[in-house]
Amino acid sequence: MGDGAVWVVGGLDPSGGGGVLRDAATVHAVAPERPVHVVVTALTQQGDGKKAVAGPMNASSLEFQFKRAPTPAVVKVGLVPAAVASIVAEALEAIDAPKVVDPVLSASIGGPMAASPEGLLALMDGALVTPNRKEYDALVGGADPEGWLEIHGAVGILRKGGHDSGEQVSDTLWTRRSVRVFSRPRIDGPDPRGTGCALAAAIACALADGCEMQAAVGKGISWLDSVRGQARSVGGQVLLA
Repeated sequence: MGDGAVWVVGGLDPSGGGGVLRDAATVHAVAPERPVHVVVTALTQQGDGKKAVAGPMNASSLEFQFKRAPTPAVVKVGLVPAAVASIVAEALEAIDAPKVVDPVLSASIGGPMAASPEGLLALMDGALVTPNRKEYDALVGGADPEGWLEIHGAVGILRKGGHDSGEQVSDTLWTRRSVRVFSRPRIDGPDPRGTGCALAAAIACALADGCEMQAAVGKGISWLDSVRGQARSVGGQVLLA
């Protein structure tokens, strides 16, 4: 187990429905014994029926946040704007801990948010990557997933299926040696914002505890399914509790 810090790196969404606030809330729920170190890469505006926008942190502020960070047990990365992608990539290179990269290209309510798919590739080395289907298509396209992992140095890619239609939800995990599909019945009710952030953060906590990748993914999925029914409506948005 241990009590090493969980780094959550990403955008600050004032609504708390996504980004580093959602990540921190997930860590506190899943691994309350672990300290959280937040690194804000961008300030975002979301909600009110408007397309989301993101303003990147300036380089010196971002570098300061990384320099003051404790040694991590795991790093979870979300929104990374193009202007600061090289700074984040350099910080990750120096980390000897599991990494989970939840690539953000645009907000669920619309609006470009981050670096291009090509610009995000520098973050993938040694990481478990957790895109939704749209992000997976932008990153991997029609390439063989196992070959893509080898080329870009990632240790796994989890294509999240929550946004797909149908009575079943299927998340597919590829590693360099295997593929595993996590299927379960779709849970009735509204689809809260921030589920992708929360799942990636929960998986990160399991990796910090020493879980093998497939077990960590299964643990994160089980936790998320257990709390979806606690979603609440805030300001016209449905958010995880």
